[in-house]
Amino acid sequence: MISRYPRIVVIRMMALLALGLLCGSSTAMAAGPHDQDAPRRSGDKDMVMDGHVFHDVGALWNHVTNFGLIGSQPSLSAPYSDAPSARWPGQDGLDYLWSGGLWVGATILSEHLVTTGQYTVEFRPTTAPDDTIYATAHGAIGGNRYPWPLSDDDDDGQENEDPLNNRDDDDDGLIDEDFAAISHQDFRCVYSDTAAIISEIFPDHVQLGIAVTQQTLQWSNPVADAFIGYDFTVTNVGGQLLEEVYLGLFADFDIPASGNGSGDDLAGSWFGEVTASDGSVVPVAVAYMADGAANDPAPGYVGFVLCGHTTDPDGQIAPQEVSVRSFQIFSGNLPYDQGGLPTNDDERYDSLQRDEHDANTPPFEADDYRVLISSGPFASLAPGEAITYQVSLVAGDGLDGLLTAAAEAVLTYRGRFYDRDGDPDNGAEFQVHWLRWEDDPVAAPPGNLAPVTAPLLAASPNPFNPRLKIRFTLPQAGTVRLGVYDLRGRLVRTLLNETLPAGEGSVLWHGDDETGRAAASGVYSLRLDTAGQLLERRITLVR
Repeated sequence: MISRYPRIVVIRMMALLALGLLCGSSTAMAAGPHDQDAPRRSGDKDMVMDGHVFHDVGALWNHVTNFGLIGSQPSLSAPYSDAPSARWPGQDGLDYLWSGGLWVGATILSEHLVTTGQYTVEFRPTTAPDDTIYATAHGAIGGNRYPWPLSDDDDDGQENEDPLNNRDDDDDGLIDEDFAAISHQDFRCVYSDTAAIISEIFPDHVQLGIAVTQQTLQWSNPVADAFIGYDFTVTNVGGQLLEEVYLGLFADFDIPASGNGSGDDLAGSWFGEVTASDGSVVPVAVAYMADGAANDPAPGYVGFVLCGHTTDPDGQIAPQEVSVRSFQIFSGNLPYDQGGLPTNDDERYDSLQRDEHDANTPPFEADDYRVLISSGPFASLAPGEAITYQVSLVAGDGLDGLLTAAAEAVLTYRGRFYDRDGDPDNGAEFQVHWLRWEDDPVAAPPGNLAPVTAPLLAASPNPFNPRLKIRFTLPQAGTVRLGVYDLRGRLVRTLLNETLPAGEGSVLWHGDDETGRAAASGVYSLRLDTAGQLLERRITLVR
């Protein structure tokens, strides 16, 4: 509990106060279940603080924000603190995370500077109402990506050039018609450290002039449901050259986060190779924490595994290979020079760039710890340039369970390679990141002609009132059953039960049940059953 550690109370409460200063500027959102599997979500506020956006289609539930915070700070009374922070397993599990956040460090004119997502919240979305969090999922209309068909959704010779943000990015008069919808639950947002309010709240903070595009991804597959991918693109939107850039993930794992778990935890890292579910051996570099309580310890391990970042084969502008530069363990009860938390930019930059890995804490030294992993250096980031950083939040039963989840996260990020130009001898392989091997269409040919090997299902608008258009693509002819179910699994309305040819189809649901009466407002599940394959999408009816 934070009340036991006065030294960190000031930092945490400053972060909460900083967030609270902006609460009044955000439009209130209608109460109700959080959105998921929606092809597009209309922006209705800038800073999303009500806790309705969290991953929950897998076994690890995690609150997502668009201001740099990862988790929900469960012990506070913030409007989002009741949301699952890093709850495992699922609804009935414990929260293993108090908070985490992205750290970006750089040098400007020999001065070491760092922008953080936690504890100080030095990122914000713009005040434009469209700069909110957008939800989608694989199969959404307009969200095709190679190797599935129609990856150039609007047939303009480009792919995924109109990202999900309720804007016409490609100046063709259409909005969000050609983006990449990834995973079974996909959230996207953009935030930066350039807002004037940041300087007002933190007058000593020097802004780097960066914008972060954050995409978070989760799968419901039983072998891949214990991790959530965090994919960051960091762009220099300012006017100054950033040099010696480092990217890192800071995390305060209190186990359990909502009880008296903060003072008896253990911290460590693991670097090695693990066999993934497809039989391949993948490198795993994970920073983790676990419960060190002697009596009735929590069974789970939770951490962040490095999946990828920008690399340079020559090692001139970025590391040659994906690697962890620094792994640091901080004590919540000590000053920085004795192993405690960094509290200023010089100390944070030193932690990011330090080329060393702290030893795992021994079992008899359980305490209140935080961890940091970082990668770099990236030699420079000029105005307009971007670098990428991919990590996954992972959880598992014991260290072995954690490593299993970490291997699946790395495997998923690596995705698949395709000889897309039709020349197998030139070595120009096309890599599709964040693609599960069991979801990979077989023998995808060059170009945009990949065969469909699994049914696709999409619905819009979502939420809807009262009419919903449901579109689907069938890989082969056969019997198709499409129904609407409530969250207890009870059939509400049968929409299709007939034999259909392969290809695309659509049907309308007018929000009624089998008797023709209007269904109540709430969350429902669409289920498409064809050729022995079952696909589900959640939809929200708002009367």
